[in-house]
This record gives sequence, structure tokens and C-alpha cells, in this order.
Amino acid sequence: MNGAANFAFANRQIMGHKVRKIFKEHFNVDVNLLYDITHNIAKLEEHIINGKSKKLIVHRKGATRAFKNQPVLIPGDMGTSSYILIGTEKSESLAFGSSAHGAGRVLGRRQAKKRLNSKDILAELKSKNISIIAKSKGTIVEEAPAFIRI
Repeated sequence: MNGAANFAFANRQIMGHKVRKIFKEHFNVDVNLLYDITHNIAKLEEHIINGKSKKLIVHRKGATRAFKNQPVLIPGDMGTSSYILIGTEKSESLAFGSSAHGAGRVLGRRQAKKRLNSKDILAELKSKNISIIAKSKGTIVEEAPAFIRI
């Protein structure tokens, strides 16, 4: 996992560097990194359990870090808002400093593909004045917002 995490981190750094370079060359604009944090990863951390500090491996599957005074970005889905939060001491004691890293799904990907139809989803989104561009019809179905009738 450490090797995979290091590989992902290095790739993000390279992509970010290339984006900054392109913006500088083509638009003469400096672009700075605002936020970069991992999710879906296990890390060795110290946390208080029953009043004692313990070293733990914390696996944040479907979650991201929410340590005291650190920003937490929770993106919405196709039909819901996104949120910018901040970690607190309480988040550290209640959830090992963890927070959700996305809006969550109404159904799992496989279930959504079996039960939902992209045309119906697009029609319902359109009725709410929401338009989308997606990689495929499957992506639309997999990422269906919570207000879609199942």
C-alpha cells in the first residue's frame, strides 16, 4: 500500500506541475496548489483510546482525514451541494479524525446498472435544470443522485 500511495502522490505532483506549466505558458497565470490529501488508504497514526495513546493502522475507505483545523472537502453528487468543512478535536476522538470524502451512493455501482436507466436520470436532472456531461451512460447511472426515484 505504501508503494501504491507513493506512486499516486508522485503522479498527482507531476500532473499538477504540468497544469501549472501550461497555465503559465498559455495564460501567463500562476496556479498554486490549494488542497491535496489522500483517501481510501491505511496509515499508521496515534489516537487516544480509553485515555491512552495507541498506535493504530487507520484505513479510510470511503473517507478522508479530518484532523483538527484541517480542511475537509466533501463533493456533492450530480444533484447535491458540496461542502467545505474543518476538522475538530471531536472528529479526532469520535472517528479517528475521519470524514466522508464524497456524497455517497444511492446504490452500489452494480445495483445501479441493473435498476436504473440513464434516460430516466437525464430526464429527471433536466426537470431540475441540471445538465451534465459524462464519460458514458454507465457513469450517469453509477453516479445517480439521491433524489432519483428507484
